[in-house]
Amino acid sequence: MVILSKKVLEAENVVFNYPDGTNALDGLSLSIEKGKKIAILGANGAGKSTLFLHFNGILKPKKGNIKFRGKKVSYKKKYWYSFSGSRYAAFFIQCFSRNFIWPT
Repeated sequence: MVILSKKVLEAENVVFNYPDGTNALDGLSLSIEKGKKIAILGANGAGKSTLFLHFNGILKPKKGNIKFRGKKVSYKKKYWYSFSGSRYAAFFIQCFSRNFIWPT
């Protein structure tokens, strides 16, 4: 019997430091299941954008893995060209406070 994983996107013990020494991700693990809606929230500098840059293959973890549909992400150009023009790679930034919090 084959059991298919519902996990679409995974981060496994991801560690990333910027060249200036800033520790952006320190052992982060997260899995997102197909059809689930999630929110990534945190203060400025918490690592939200860094995490999404890893999910899009723009940044490569110093340690750990990123998986898409159960397969470890490759950082070779050939791999990412296969996503060109597809609906899978996107980076969306929205100012939460500007769009969702209204003065009372």
